[in-house]
This record gives sequence, structure tokens and C-alpha cells, in this order.
Amino acid sequence: MKPSPASIPLRAKSRNLLFSPCVCCPATETNPLSPAAERENPLTLWSEFLNNKQRTIHKWKHYFPAYEAHFSRFVNRPILFLEIGCGRGGSLQMWKRYFGPYARIVGIDINPESKTFEEDQIEVRIGSQSDLPFLQTVLDEFGTPAIVLDDGSHRMHDIVETFRFLYPRTAADGVYLVEDLHTAYWDEFGGGLRREGTFIELCKSLIDELNADLSRDALPATEFTCSTLSMHFYDSMVALERGRHPPSKDIRISGRASLLKGLLK
Repeated sequence: MKPSPASIPLRAKSRNLLFSPCVCCPATETNPLSPAAERENPLTLWSEFLNNKQRTIHKWKHYFPAYEAHFSRFVNRPILFLEIGCGRGGSLQMWKRYFGPYARIVGIDINPESKTFEEDQIEVRIGSQSDLPFLQTVLDEFGTPAIVLDDGSHRMHDIVETFRFLYPRTAADGVYLVEDLHTAYWDEFGGGLRREGTFIELCKSLIDELNADLSRDALPATEFTCSTLSMHFYDSMVALERGRHPPSKDIRISGRASLLKGLLK
């Protein structure tokens, strides 16, 4: 079951905040997309979720626009989608419906009952996400995942170990997404505000690695620098887009008319 903040006592303490504490607005539902944008960019995965009549799916509502932003280019492609944490099996079926008939959906879970979720296009392997030899057997059997979605134990040690192993083994143009990262701030999951060893703190250091080429030799480029195009931060979620990272170059372009007038300095 997904960890819920409702069970966690609120802490009023705030320190070293860049912005003033939020004065919350009335609890109203807002739509981030205009009606025109909705027509042009239908949230098909959200529709799949709302119309689910199969196994139970448990997701936070605000995840769906992020899913669409990072996953839509893989629809109807022969990809391997690796989901860590099977829950009640509904999300495996949702991903199968969303990605289409060519996708291979593989789930990982420590619960042996998850094997019952297998069906056409869906396979499940039983093991711990922090068991690196087990993860290697999954890769040996199924190949390179185009997408890795970590919805597993939500414990910081597990998330970090899994990421360090699987991220460089994800497709060169793939996506690695970790969700439910509110646990990075919860003690019982190994989290805490600015606590060393959490996945959030790891990502903060990876921002520097992403920009290493422009650090004026303060930080050498790493494998992460060379293989990562972008990092995206959402409420309780981080998505990393892999891709060849060419050397950074700035380009100045001006129209011919400006050149003739001597406006370009």
C-alpha cells in the first residue's frame, strides 16, 4: 500500500526556507490544462485509470500528467517496461493497456502472491529490489528496460541501491522514474529533511553532475553527466531522461537584415 501523509504527524517547524511559508488556498480542484489543451493533449492514461475495471490501482492524482509527459513517446513501441512494486496488480494492467500490444511489462515484488498477476504481456519476478544479483537475473532474462518505474519499498536504502544499479543499465534513450518520494522526508523510511543518504539528497548532487561541463573544472564529468539529458522534479516524484549529452555550446543567431544594419555586435 502506498504510504499516506495522513498517518504522519504534522511538524510546524520550518528552517532555512527560501520562500515564505505557504498560506494555503481553499481546497478547490483546478485543472492545469485549458479545454483547448485538453483536446490537443488528451490524458489517455488518466482515462485508463478512471475507467479501470480490473485489479486495484493505487496512485496519486498529480502523477498522471508527469507520466504522460515522460512515457507517451513509448506508446505502441516494442519496449520493456520494468515496474518495481506490483501492489495489487492493477498498475501492471494499466501499463499494458497504455503502452499497447508491443510492450512487455515486467513487475518485481517480494510478495510471492504477485505471481498471480501474470497474463499476456505481463510477467512477474519475485525478489528484493536491493538484491543486485536478483536484478541482474531479471536483466539477463528480459533485456534492457526502456523505462524503470520505482514504486517499491519506498525505503531510501532500497531506492538508492536500485538506482545505482539499474540507471546505467536502462536504455540509452530511456526514462528512470521514482515515485512516492515524500518518504524521503519520513524517518521510518530512512528519510528526513536534508538527511544524508536519501534519494532526494542524491538527486541534489546529481544536479551538479548534470552541469559538470560548465563547472569550470570544479567537477569532472561523470558517466551520469554523459548519459543524462535532464532531471525533472515533481511533488513526490523524480524523472530522469537518459540520452547522449554532447558538449554544451552557446550559439548566437541573427537575421540578415540585422547584419546589414550593423546591429549585431
